[in-house]
Amino acid sequence: MPANRYLKGYTLDPSFSNVLKTYNVNETVYKIPWENVDPGPKGEYLEVLDFDAPNECWYQPIDLDNAEVISQQGLKPSEGNPQFHQQFVYTIGMKIIRLFEDALGRKIIWRPNHYNDVDEEDGIEPLRIYPHALLEANAYYNSEKNAILFGYFKAEELFQGINIPGSTVFTCLSPDIIAHEMTHAILDSIHPHFIENTNPDVAAFHEAFADIIALLEMVGNKDLVTHQLLSANGQIDSESIFGNLATQVGQASKLGHHALRNMIGYYDKKGKWRRIKADRFAQQKTQGYHDKGGVFVACVFDAFIRLYNHSIQDLLRIAKYDENSKEAISIDLVNRLTKEAIEISQTLLKICIQALDFVPPCDITFGDYIRAMITADMEMTPEDNGGYRVALIESFRDWGFMVDRVNTMSAESLKWSSPKELFENDFDVEALAVIVSNLKPIIRELLGKKNRSQIYNLSRKINTIIHGLIIDELEPTKVYDKEEEMSIINFKSYQSNYESQINQSTSQITYDKKKKVSMSLNDVKKNNGWRNFLENLGLMPNMGLMHEYEGKKIPFNQDFKLQVLNLRPVYRSSRDGRRIDQVVVSLLQTLRVEKKGHDLNGLKFRGGCTLVFDLSETSTLTYAIVKKLTSEQRLKNQLKHQLGYDNFYELNSSFMDEDKSFLPLQIKNLHSHE
Repeated sequence: MPANRYLKGYTLDPSFSNVLKTYNVNETVYKIPWENVDPGPKGEYLEVLDFDAPNECWYQPIDLDNAEVISQQGLKPSEGNPQFHQQFVYTIGMKIIRLFEDALGRKIIWRPNHYNDVDEEDGIEPLRIYPHALLEANAYYNSEKNAILFGYFKAEELFQGINIPGSTVFTCLSPDIIAHEMTHAILDSIHPHFIENTNPDVAAFHEAFADIIALLEMVGNKDLVTHQLLSANGQIDSESIFGNLATQVGQASKLGHHALRNMIGYYDKKGKWRRIKADRFAQQKTQGYHDKGGVFVACVFDAFIRLYNHSIQDLLRIAKYDENSKEAISIDLVNRLTKEAIEISQTLLKICIQALDFVPPCDITFGDYIRAMITADMEMTPEDNGGYRVALIESFRDWGFMVDRVNTMSAESLKWSSPKELFENDFDVEALAVIVSNLKPIIRELLGKKNRSQIYNLSRKINTIIHGLIIDELEPTKVYDKEEEMSIINFKSYQSNYESQINQSTSQITYDKKKKVSMSLNDVKKNNGWRNFLENLGLMPNMGLMHEYEGKKIPFNQDFKLQVLNLRPVYRSSRDGRRIDQVVVSLLQTLRVEKKGHDLNGLKFRGGCTLVFDLSETSTLTYAIVKKLTSEQRLKNQLKHQLGYDNFYELNSSFMDEDKSFLPLQIKNLHSHE
């Protein structure tokens, strides 16, 4: 079986094929992982279903394994051929999946669908893609359907950029939009509670992260980068395609954008291009989620520009090239600049993706993600030889992104604290180390598996074991409802299962180089500090604590459920060549108001932690990233936002009805306001 499949596609939007400057770089051949696919295409990860809903018809599915298709590296790019549309969404989708898997060091497993009757292997069902699902200028990921739906529409009757008035525009032919929506799906699979509207940053982060991946991924295309640097005399921060997202859709919309997103520069009212400059007050000027997310995207892209400009100075000196001169830049110099731009953009891309393993499991903020980025990079390379952390922090500061509860905006302060600073005594750290030490054999078995079905099922088994170890003290008799039985397992049902696994492994661990601690799991649980230990993990074992709203106790349910989310093995190489062997475990607990007629009916307040363990001989807990369920201030802030008291709702109730303020965000409605 070949290692890769090669398929033709657009580099940018189809409209760039009709522009003399870009027509010769707007078609490329993509390299994606090989897999045997059925017509559709339908593979292990993705299934393309081409039902044209507006016209109520099915299009003939493409067979990528057809000898003629393989021999010509797929169908030629075409706006009028539905089979090419099918090929293209599959191509870009698989490219983004490989990007994430390479950065994370593990397979992508889709979010299980809890909304329908599903079997145990639901998490390995392919993500469904509908290239012609909508007659509108929209495309979106739908978590309930586990699908991405693309629309098509008639361009507005206006001459804006290279827009052709009245022409049909297909969102499924924009690599930026496909990458953006695929990122939504992957992010939701890794962190399913990041789609809950608990603070102003949540929706903004989902949009910003998807934009960052789409934009930085574009700068990985060698031919495109070379072409743009040659036309811009080697400058990234001048007028170019870089920083523009979905140009064709933006110019064809009724709002008449130059592009759907512009992260480097913009055209003023006189048509003159102007560079966007860092603004420490930009966040205060934003009026919605896209604006707020856009500031963060501009901040990250600004860090990319700073790194590029810093890294090429020696090349410019060697070439004796003056950036201010009108002399044409040499192709040899452009080739070296291209190499620098690609290396920097793809390193930043990995930092952004790997940061997903260092964020809390719920209520994400940009401050959390900034700390995760710095922590992720320090894990990959303790010495900041490339200046990536310096550039990011400098950009965060200049764009006004401050982080709560840190003393300084330095890498040492922004990096998540060690567990010794979180826990009060050695017992707490030892308790976690005992659990992971006992589970290490089965976790290492997970690291060695390549089959996604086996990974999914074994991960669920480990989740069950961890759940049982903790739930024995937290809620040993609770029986759960059907909706959450996929991820919440009653301890009694699996007691023999986890005990048999524990008996197979050693109960002796090394906690400190100067001493050896011999503890059994029973020793851990008999210790009087067990409940304090759980509280330090953000959980609430003591149901006596009650939150209040407007002077009255909130009627939260007393059956506090615990989830073990997405045990994530990490197996990757650092930038300095070290092997990184870790396992990431997320614990989540939820308080619910289920009282009809109450002002807060439907409220869910979540807390918990992300635990990162080093799978070396010591089974060390390296990070515990916590959102405490006992935090009154966090609940107060969540209610203020969800009830609309912070005045941050975009167009007030335009994407969320007043009586649905506690429901998850709908990507569909977020995108419809672009």
